[in-house]
Amino acid sequence: MCSTGGSFSAVERHGRFTVLHCPACDVQFSEPMEAAGDAFYDSHELYAGPEIWYTSTKTLQWDQRMFLRDRPRPGGRLLDVGCGTGYFIAAARADGYHVSGIDLSHGQLEVARRRFGLTDVHALTLDEYAGRVAPASFDVVTAFQVLEHVADPAAFLRKIRTLVAPEGFVAIGVPNWRVWSWLREPLDRPPNHLTRWSARSLRDALTRADFEVVRIREHRSAYGVMMRGLRLGVLRRAMQARSATQEKPAVPVAPGETGAAGTTATRTSAAVLTLAVAKARLLTMVDVPVGMALGAIRAPGCLVYALARARR
Repeated sequence: MCSTGGSFSAVERHGRFTVLHCPACDVQFSEPMEAAGDAFYDSHELYAGPEIWYTSTKTLQWDQRMFLRDRPRPGGRLLDVGCGTGYFIAAARADGYHVSGIDLSHGQLEVARRRFGLTDVHALTLDEYAGRVAPASFDVVTAFQVLEHVADPAAFLRKIRTLVAPEGFVAIGVPNWRVWSWLREPLDRPPNHLTRWSARSLRDALTRADFEVVRIREHRSAYGVMMRGLRLGVLRRAMQARSATQEKPAVPVAPGETGAAGTTATRTSAAVLTLAVAKARLLTMVDVPVGMALGAIRAPGCLVYALARARR
């Protein structure tokens, strides 16, 4: 990341991937740096599961809430890289922003279009999208929990810089590797996550990409990660039950697929889905008391959020 050419220490090994640490910039990175690719995001249950996964998660992520609290350039044009099902940009639209989004998952984008009426969302990489719009087209570009997935983070941030208007902003959220290892998410490893970040390394990367960091915040609650893991287990079991009773998921996962609600291909056990949603909602309801009970646990942080302004 920092191109110092210094010595790196091996942290972990996952199959043919080795996670290395750069002491100069505090980034952990994969060797080789090979991204999972489109097929992973259109097939893995966390990104391309049936609609129950998308519609049961009805809260904004912590870093997204931080952005809406900061509200840089209100009413401006906003591009969300890795927009997923569109929940965040739907909230940003309600807050006055003119929103666009890109993501690699066709299934999640279909949810964004159908559930939120979002039309300016596209299954394109950042490079592909940047080739279709004029430079400096956006007042704000956001990328929440995306940077860790890309094979060349420095080039990714430089490309974002070309899309940001003068005095515009970028908002980035990433998992914080300086947290107890048992709090990391199961997919926080190659080839899903190719890099791991801290507040220091994120600040350094943004500065090198010609941004001036306005603020950096760290998430300091452990319970969110644990509750997300519990929800994922409940929803995974529901997905398995659903896949055994239908031919296709309710959400198309590739261009041209059909699967409208009510067809034979998308009908499933109403009892199974109702129970799964009820369990997911119950787990959501206990977030607050569990969080209060664990309030004394002060990990260095589960997420890092940075807001930075484009330099003149």
